[in-house]
Amino acid sequence: MRRAVELNQPADGRGVAAEELLPEAVRQHDDRALLGVGADGHVASLFPGSSALGETEAVPRVTDLESLVTSTCGKLELEYAGEERSEGEVVRGLLRRAVRTVFDELVPLEGMASVIDSFHQGWKVEIAADMRAADYLDGLDEIRGLRDAAAQLAGGDSPERLASAIEFLLEGLHLSNRLNKAETERGARYGRT
Repeated sequence: MRRAVELNQPADGRGVAAEELLPEAVRQHDDRALLGVGADGHVASLFPGSSALGETEAVPRVTDLESLVTSTCGKLELEYAGEERSEGEVVRGLLRRAVRTVFDELVPLEGMASVIDSFHQGWKVEIAADMRAADYLDGLDEIRGLRDAAAQLAGGDSPERLASAIEFLLEGLHLSNRLNKAETERGARYGRT
């Protein structure tokens, strides 16, 4: 069942409709939404890194999801059985499951064979929340098929959209056990060992 989401314009007129923020492929799954609302009724920044990095287009990235952990912990009552896990670990697990579910629905693995092969040949890609979108494009064409897959998923070729799609594709491939992921001081590194 699909539900429509309407975002109202703030008084200063700088608001953006949801359909302008998300690529078409993601909008087809508009029954999944993440919003933060403060106690005073304000809506938190959906994509906290975009303005800090001077990006011209606000587009969600996988690296933005970590901010949901701190904003969610303590606000939900989580019940879970099994091993002892912190609230943060539970929320991170839910986020990983959500990314994997959407990835499986949107990205056919057979179409990613050339990308996976490039990583088997030794390519590694680092991502970070503080990395500008344009920096993701350096060397992008060296990984066969990645630009095409990212552009198709992103619904456009702006650096911000491509960076978002690249992060999503890499994380999806990792969660599908096609790439390894190592946490780094700054973010994460994807590759094969």
